[in-house]
Amino acid sequence: FAIIGKASERSGYIGLVYADGNAMGRLVQELDAAETCQSFSDLVDSSIRNACFHALEAVLKSEVDAIRRSVASGLRPKPVPADILLLGGDDLMVVLPADRALSFALTISEHFERLTQEAIAKQSGACRKFFQDRLKDRGLTISCGVAVGRANYPFYLLLNLAEELLQNAKRAGHAARQKEDLYA
Repeated sequence: FAIIGKASERSGYIGLVYADGNAMGRLVQELDAAETCQSFSDLVDSSIRNACFHALEAVLKSEVDAIRRSVASGLRPKPVPADILLLGGDDLMVVLPADRALSFALTISEHFERLTQEAIAKQSGACRKFFQDRLKDRGLTISCGVAVGRANYPFYLLLNLAEELLQNAKRAGHAARQKEDLYA
């Protein structure tokens, strides 16, 4: 984490982003066929992965560009100042420079929703109807908890804070979706 912290504008600080899907448990309980279950699983997993890589590339653009130049020149590149700790299903946990954590969270949230919306639009038959009945042409969403601290701060405390912030974000999102009469 020290290397990641050095890449932050305020040297020595990292951000931990913990993301989790919204209302996924409820949707899983309503899955009505093996085909729909497989489609849901593939759609969520591929979307979170692609959104993660897209967001990392966006917020670490200068570092990624430098790595590409090094590789093209045959030089050994510096490591990417980020670490993916958990990625799969509808879960994500990433450590990156503190000054990029909020931007990463926003970018991944927006990209995940757009990717799932596009993937749902490509579905057909019963799968399409399942998503359409519940989401009304919207994509799936995620909530993020973002905790910032010194790179040498005890990780378990940073993780506890990120988990609390994630739960607060999920509660706030749930309340907002209920007001809008969306699938909450």
